[in-house]
Amino acid sequence: MSKPYLDPPEWYATLPTIYTSACMLQADELDAAEFFSWEDAAARMPDNTAARIPAARRARKNARTVYLPADSAL
Repeated sequence: MSKPYLDPPEWYATLPTIYTSACMLQADELDAAEFFSWEDAAARMPDNTAARIPAARRARKNARTVYLPADSAL
């Protein structure tokens, strides 16, 4: 069964790689990994945490911390 994978974003390859012997992913975890559009990612999150997606985008774009309202906490 093939999944409709999206290609990783171009910036993904520029992220630093962290190697640690303490973290080993199983093959099924790697097989289950998926990339989503920003909108799909937010839609898959619970209502009380979905605001984190656009906030993270703003934080990255502006290189600043973005604080969410108290009612969006876990």
